[in-house]
Amino acid sequence: MVINEKKLKSSLPNLNILFCNTIDSTNEECKRRENENTPLLVVAREQTSGKGRMGRSFLSQKDSGLYMSLMLKASDDIADTVCITSCASVCVCDAIISLSNTEPKIKWVNDILVNGKKVCGILCELCCDDNFTPTSVIVGIGMNTNAIFPKELENIAGNIDNIDTTDICIEIVKNLMYEYEHIKDRKFIEKYRLYSCVIGKEISYTKNGITKTATAIGIDDNGALILDNNEKLNSGEISVKINNGSE
Repeated sequence: MVINEKKLKSSLPNLNILFCNTIDSTNEECKRRENENTPLLVVAREQTSGKGRMGRSFLSQKDSGLYMSLMLKASDDIADTVCITSCASVCVCDAIISLSNTEPKIKWVNDILVNGKKVCGILCELCCDDNFTPTSVIVGIGMNTNAIFPKELENIAGNIDNIDTTDICIEIVKNLMYEYEHIKDRKFIEKYRLYSCVIGKEISYTKNGITKTATAIGIDDNGALILDNNEKLNSGEISVKINNGSE
């Protein structure tokens, strides 16, 4: 579904909005405009070089999903920046629930799953000045709504069906703007725990070059994953058994 640019701008009148038909990456466009007024929202119908975490590519077919980045002024507390991904994950889940009958889950730290398949990914990046002082944070969100996947992704990627791309974009941005304003309260963390599909599951992860297994037993107030082996993961990748597949 084509995003309605006019509706987007009229529904978010206080935002600096850039709408693109085709772009390399909405996150990269935010970086190029880093000196402009924030908050800045960049939305595209298509990305030619969409990216995810760990340098992975993100499939961004034309009019097949939501491809957006919201650039916000960096908080004066680095802990707020660290947990922005968790905050954004909750905002996305809340938006999906408000506009559909879908029940999304969060696979730590940034993947949104429906029926065990990834439907949305979040990539947050920090911008700094020449003195390495944080100036802004970019929240990139890619969501599949009617994508056609190559065979190798059919069993792990999915779509959120019957959802209006414009409406979900507006809802996510409104949620993010509110939660980021109150991020020091960490009120979103309880929802993050409720949406989690990882707590209570055995996971595998790599730390200092060593692959380990442990059971995830909780999530702390900054979004870190607490394990039963007395370790805590603040970032990184995990694998966990979800339904009949491994993610």
